[in-house]
Amino acid sequence: MHNTTATSNGKREIVTEPIFITDRNMVDAESGSFVGTNARLWEIRNLHKTLKLSYELPEKIFMVDVEEIPMQNPLTNRMSAGAGFSDSVQMATYNMYKCFSSLLEEWVTKSIKILQVIIPNGGLPMNINAFANKLIRSHNSIFQTCEMKLSRKIDPRTDDYVTYMQSYRGEDSLDCEIAFINDTATASGSTAEAAASVIIHGYKDMAIQGSKQIKVIFFFTICGSKEGLVRAYQVCKQAGVIFIPVFYNAIFEVVDDKNILPFIRRQTDLPLANNTSITTAAIALLAKRIYNSLPMCAVGDTGNRLIKTTIYFIETLLEILLIEKFKENFDGRTIDLDQPEWSRAKRMLASDELVDITWHFYEISMEIHHIKEEFHLERTQQKMQIEKIEGGFLLYLNRAHVLINQVLEKERSMNPILANIASLIG
Repeated sequence: MHNTTATSNGKREIVTEPIFITDRNMVDAESGSFVGTNARLWEIRNLHKTLKLSYELPEKIFMVDVEEIPMQNPLTNRMSAGAGFSDSVQMATYNMYKCFSSLLEEWVTKSIKILQVIIPNGGLPMNINAFANKLIRSHNSIFQTCEMKLSRKIDPRTDDYVTYMQSYRGEDSLDCEIAFINDTATASGSTAEAAASVIIHGYKDMAIQGSKQIKVIFFFTICGSKEGLVRAYQVCKQAGVIFIPVFYNAIFEVVDDKNILPFIRRQTDLPLANNTSITTAAIALLAKRIYNSLPMCAVGDTGNRLIKTTIYFIETLLEILLIEKFKENFDGRTIDLDQPEWSRAKRMLASDELVDITWHFYEISMEIHHIKEEFHLERTQQKMQIEKIEGGFLLYLNRAHVLINQVLEKERSMNPILANIASLIG
């Protein structure tokens, strides 16, 4: 079932199919459907044992499977960014929490204290308040919400990156029995680990007290990996807290040395075309058509995708161009720009100037990558050199912004409803 092609002369191995969640030989899972929604909730058991993984995972992992139009799915429409991507994140959040709404109502009626942890991402973050506002307002004494802005900085003592709390909005004491952590995307799992640690142990630097009553932590992620669970699971396990991950449409395996942009994203690519990623047959079929069984990340950089859309589009165009340039490494396969999900990319790549800027971005990205590999340099020195290179690219970035916006404006003008509104304004 799982096709791989080993290429010669140092070419990459091509993986063409993920594991289907319905493959009972590979995944021990069962599902239930919900009245009033097209979502199914899959319960996956003992995944690390079944797949003989080198790391330990929670005994139970859940995945929400939703039949959607491909253009509305954040995993099958890589060219959605900004408000478009934010909208798909909100819809995914709604579908995920819909599956757990009866449990939420049960816990609330039993006066079980619940905490929601929101991880801001530059757009509208995953937030249950938008979908359960009436329930929350009527029981606000037992339903708590906080916002944790987690980031990374260089620790001068170790000259390495550490995760820290950049900002916090919420109560000083996290008094809850059940907590929900909402994180749009997770690859390494550093954010999930930090959030779980704050819930359990608190955060001294901001005088936040952890919960002494916490029993269960749910981790909801739309674009998430198996590896991203490991750290948070260990934090919870050591504290005697149950950790329950909930994924959306796919459970990714992080790709490191086989990804298309290793010099930019390193170990954060989440491709659907990977024989250790897990999804449904329907999503796998879509991915095969859209990504042509290529190991292209189905997510991209979600931070850029939400707030630095020009960079995000350039990165995505670069992936397409690199696949074309080195197609012999992929059995001659390329991205089919005639597929509707790539129509926006096709219009952008019609601009020779934008293509030139994209290749220039490739050159400076390689230069930055080499600086990061110079281990004799301290992190602060590396940062200064990188900022200088990025500053030199700013004029090109501004021009790319104009060119990309021209494509987006043309798309909007092609929409008859938006054209009518524009004509009223003049």
